[in-house]
Amino acid sequence: MSPDEQTIRDLDTQWYAAEQRKDLDGFMRFVAADAIYLTPNRPPINGRDGIRRAVAEAYHTLVSIEGRLSLVDVAASGDLAYAVGRERTTWRRGDDIATTEGSCVVIWKKTAGEWRAVAMSITNDAPLH
Repeated sequence: MSPDEQTIRDLDTQWYAAEQRKDLDGFMRFVAADAIYLTPNRPPINGRDGIRRAVAEAYHTLVSIEGRLSLVDVAASGDLAYAVGRERTTWRRGDDIATTEGSCVVIWKKTAGEWRAVAMSITNDAPLH
C-alpha cells in the first residue's frame, strides 16, 4: 500500500469518526472549498457553505454512521485519488428509527500537500418506488 493510499484510508476513518460525533467542524476539515456533494433525493450541493448547511441539518436526525472502504486508487500523478466504499446510517424519523445502507465514492485532490474531498456521492440501496 502506498503512503498516499494509507493517508486516504486514515482520513476516511477520521472523517467517519467526526460524523459519528456530529462534529461539523471536524467533518468540514476534509472538504475542499469548491467541493460538490451528491446525496439521494436532492439536487447537488455545491461549495463548503452549502455542504456545511446540509450536513448540519442532517446531524439533527443522525443516530449513527459507519463506513468501510473497499478500494482506494491514487493516480500516478499523486494529486488525485478516489475511494469507494459502503455506508450504513441510522436516522431518527419522528418517533421511529430507520437505517439506510448504500455505496459511497469520494474524489480526493491533493493541494499544497493536503488531501481534501472535491466530490462526494452517496447512494441508498432502497428499492425505487
